[in-house]
Amino acid sequence: MVERNLLGSKIRQVREMQKMSVQELADSSNTSNEPIVQLENGALVPPLATHMYMPVVMNLPRY
Repeated sequence: MVERNLLGSKIRQVREMQKMSVQELADSSNTSNEPIVQLENGALVPPLATHMYMPVVMNLPRY
């Protein structure tokens, strides 16, 4: 459970630092608001593809 909350917290932190709304992130990710909110709240464990795609959408380096 801690990992989910950590991932979601980091996504929210970066999104807010970039002054990006949930809607803007959802639009950039070709998804709706609901999975973004669930992810940020730790209620959703994203597939591996999301882990790889999210840094691209948020202009972060990929590791």
